[in-house]
Amino acid sequence: MDSVIVIGGTGETGRRVVGRLVREGRVVRVLTRDAQRAREVLGHDVQLVEGDVREPASIAGITHGMQGLICAVGTRRHFSANGTQQVEAGGVRHLMGELAKSVGHVVLLSGYGLDRNSLFLRGFSWVLNGYYEAKEAAEQAVRSAGVPYTIVRPVTLSNRPATGHAVLNQSGAVGMLSTMSRDVLADVLVRSLGDPSAFGKTFELTEGVAEPLGTQLRTMKQDGLRRMPSHTPMFGVQARA
Repeated sequence: MDSVIVIGGTGETGRRVVGRLVREGRVVRVLTRDAQRAREVLGHDVQLVEGDVREPASIAGITHGMQGLICAVGTRRHFSANGTQQVEAGGVRHLMGELAKSVGHVVLLSGYGLDRNSLFLRGFSWVLNGYYEAKEAAEQAVRSAGVPYTIVRPVTLSNRPATGHAVLNQSGAVGMLSTMSRDVLADVLVRSLGDPSAFGKTFELTEGVAEPLGTQLRTMKQDGLRRMPSHTPMFGVQARA
């Protein structure tokens, strides 16, 4: 896909996604609430459009002319007006309701832990104002939008350089305290975009030793066919499944 709009493009992951897309020579548009700051962060090789995912009227038409959409929007202010429910859930619903049918593929950055049965993870979600409930609402909005989609659920992210390769997982055991490089995540988000073997699939993402990404994408099961994870250790990562 030669033209891509990135939501959350000034964040730690989003700016890495934008950088990769620009280096590949794609037309990149970024939704931002502050165009001046975004220009300072992202440079002059991207299109900027001001808007706020919490306000549907402000984002009408922003995908016009774009072939793909990568959504890396997020918030760390879980209980404010810019909090988890407003941005993670409501914002993505607004995006999908207003915009998704005008693009050919949506790639959503979600979160590790959904579909996993863990008291620790449920407690984590409660402390962060229903973090997993908001992520689930965002995922459902994407699945219901009527366009091809891919949903990526990375483990805890780090700004460190990559020490391994992308490891895709659906039902295997993945440690709750696993971490991975944002560089690896950004690469997966970009390389999944427009790849038919990624369509309709949701998978977790870790970092380690693995087969090539394209091979892994082809072996992932589509939603409705994938098996749910059955074991969630505190440490360690088992083979992908």
